[in-house]
Amino acid sequence: MWEVITTEYFDEWFLAQSDELRESIYEAMGVLEKFGPNL
Repeated sequence: MWEVITTEYFDEWFLAQSDELRESIYEAMGVLEKFGPNL
């Protein structure tokens, strides 16, 4: 597993999104965490 590091700017933006969009982004971040730079 890879560690996904976010910025304060991203965190603020992320929290401002709708629940549906946040869930999609979170799922994509899970893929990034799993495969890292091999994507």
